[in-house]
This record gives sequence, C-alpha cells and structure tokens, in this order.
Amino acid sequence: MQRKFIYVPHTAEMKFIAYGKSERQAIENSALAMLNIMFDIEKIRRAKSVAKAVSIRSKAYSPADLVWHTLQKILTIVDEKELKPYLFKVFGIKNVGKALALEGKLFYKSTDVECYRTEIKAVTPYALQVVHKKGLWRISVVVDV
Repeated sequence: MQRKFIYVPHTAEMKFIAYGKSERQAIENSALAMLNIMFDIEKIRRAKSVAKAVSIRSKAYSPADLVWHTLQKILTIVDEKELKPYLFKVFGIKNVGKALALEGKLFYKSTDVECYRTEIKAVTPYALQVVHKKGLWRISVVVDV
C-alpha cells in the first residue's frame, strides 16, 4: 500500500508531504493530512451519525495555487460551519481557459464525539510545492498553527 502522507519537522509551523498516483489523489491526501492535524478523523469516521457532504469548488492558474485555494476553502468552511470532517474527495479537475477548476466534496458528521486536536489558522502559500515525477504526484504544504 502506498503511503498517503507524512509529517515533516518544521521550525515554527507544521509541514506535511502528500502523495498520489494522480493529481486528484494527491490533493485528496493533502486534505486528509490537514484534517488529521485538526481532528481525530478515525473517531469521526467511526461515529454512528449519518455522513453529510458540502461541495468545494476551487479555481486557479497553477497546480500549486489550486491546492492552496482548495485547502484554504476547506479550512474556511470547517471553521465557519463548525464541521467535523473526515474525508475530502475530488470529483474532477478540468481546464477552463487558462485556469484549472476543481470540484469536490468534504464529508463530515454531526457528532458529540470529542475529536479536536490542533487549530490550523491558515495554509501557507510560500512553501507550497506540487511536483509530478515518474508517475507520482507529491505535494508539500506548510500550515500555520
């Protein structure tokens, strides 16, 4: 089984590297790594409540900007709606003119399960990297905690 993500030591913030066989899978694993910092996603996944989803749409002019916009949008929606998310699925990435457009869904549950870990304030754009090499996508992200 291919690993989905790893956490990397960072001086002041938290850094992770997400992997995928496709750009879509690497973005999903980036979201999973971020959500796992914020919540115990396995506790949420196992909770007895019904799964719900909210649509996420992002548009950008580069793969790195698309990742940043998508993760930042997830972070904003989780904060505004006080969601307990456990999964993000990308349903499509397409070219729209010179831009890239992503459509996905953030899955969450309404539960009383204590699952909070660390608050993330923002996704930092300065160190974000998207690399596609030898059939593997790699996304490096630093988040401000």
